[in-house]
Amino acid sequence: MIAAVAFVFGVIGSLFATGATLAERLMISIMPAAIAFVAALLLFTRDRARHSAALHEVRKVLAARDDVADQDFLACFPDIDSTLLSQTRVAIAEFFGVSTEKIHPTDRLHEDLRLGTLDPDFHSFVVYQVLSARMVELRPFTFRTAGMADVGDLAKEIQRVLDRLSKSDRGSTR
Repeated sequence: MIAAVAFVFGVIGSLFATGATLAERLMISIMPAAIAFVAALLLFTRDRARHSAALHEVRKVLAARDDVADQDFLACFPDIDSTLLSQTRVAIAEFFGVSTEKIHPTDRLHEDLRLGTLDPDFHSFVVYQVLSARMVELRPFTFRTAGMADVGDLAKEIQRVLDRLSKSDRGSTR
């Protein structure tokens, strides 16, 4: 998309090159698009490398931890639906490729699980896994990561998504 915009600007710019041949005008048009394309490709590669490095780093830290039993994990969040919390924990573990017991109730989303670097892949994967586990039709949803600190906050936001989806289902059957 960026390359297309750069091409349009190149075409407009080539109109002002009145002494240029058609081939020279095409070159003037193509050059900004090519530069923008290469820049976008480099930025994409850099971002993917950062994402992969962060994912590997978190996976390594999680794998080296002691296990936390389900009962101990759930006891830390008494005000959250235990089934939803378990499904959220399983989805987080699947995202990182570790056993469920490696996800601790004290995990901080931004500091320990690197939400800032791994999002939106992280929350999309986790939410869709929970929706799938609950056999909820997979549809687009809005999700707010602002203000989330721990797994409990993540489960609460997923509950908000579930509530909105079920509310829209009830509204569409009327």
